[in-house]
Amino acid sequence: MTNDETDQQRMIRTFIAIEISDLTRRNLARAQDELKAALQGRGGGIRWVPPENIHVTIKFLGEVPPNIVLEIGGIMTECCDGVAPFALVVRGVGAFPPAGARPPRVVFAAAEIPEELRKIRDCLEEKLALLGIKRERRAFKAHLTLGRVRLRRGPSGRGPRATDELQSIMTRMADRDFGETHVEAVTLMRSDLSPSGAVYTPLHRVSLV
Repeated sequence: MTNDETDQQRMIRTFIAIEISDLTRRNLARAQDELKAALQGRGGGIRWVPPENIHVTIKFLGEVPPNIVLEIGGIMTECCDGVAPFALVVRGVGAFPPAGARPPRVVFAAAEIPEELRKIRDCLEEKLALLGIKRERRAFKAHLTLGRVRLRRGPSGRGPRATDELQSIMTRMADRDFGETHVEAVTLMRSDLSPSGAVYTPLHRVSLV
């Protein structure tokens, strides 16, 4: 087997995303700092997403062979055809799963879903399935991951000691406005995992006109 053939078989981790405005990014970084301060010394452990990596995932593709990247780009172009630039409002902080019996695993900021975004996303789901990329079964909830929770359990064993404090501050941030992004493009990203976190590399970008 040649080196070229080996490279073609090496899978790459990818997703399609919207990149956010600098203002929204700064506001989200401040929210992360508030959450960090509130949880300090309370048994919490959250792996925070670096502000420069915060984005809205439209479609997570997972591991794909490099030789279909051009086809993915073509589908992106097709799905963005006729879609004008639009405003994306980011407002409120929440968690997956929602408050209830299970501790939170992901802290996120919520994004509204304008019709333009829904149109692009639905088209991608349909056409990428023809390439063998799995459809998402869950309802689309546009969000920006701020951190992944690794909370230690309290002495009672009933749950993380920091869960109540985390929920409290998220409630206070439930309606906070983080700003608006004027979306002018959709980007296919490569994600390379490392001990220090994910490294994102743009592979293909489609402009909205």
